[in-house]
Amino acid sequence: MNEAVKLENYSYEDYLDIDKSTKERVELIFGDIHMMAAAGASAVHQDILLNLGYMFKLITKDNKKCIPRIAPFDIKLTINQDTSVVQPDIMLLC
Repeated sequence: MNEAVKLENYSYEDYLDIDKSTKERVELIFGDIHMMAAAGASAVHQDILLNLGYMFKLITKDNKKCIPRIAPFDIKLTINQDTSVVQPDIMLLC
């Protein structure tokens, strides 16, 4: 399995510049840029995501306070003035 390439000591602004200049998916985690592996996900991985997405849609059908999302969708987190940006495969935003 291919591993993500790791680059260190980057700011949120650096992340935005890199994200604009590449077609690859990248994440910023505590100053490290992680370029996501180019290989596609396995069939089992895709089946799990599809099942979770279906369950999330059922859960949120009558609950408009939450909405499911799939990647690519940036989640920006700031902890102690350190900004991280991740792209989970699937998420439920409430």
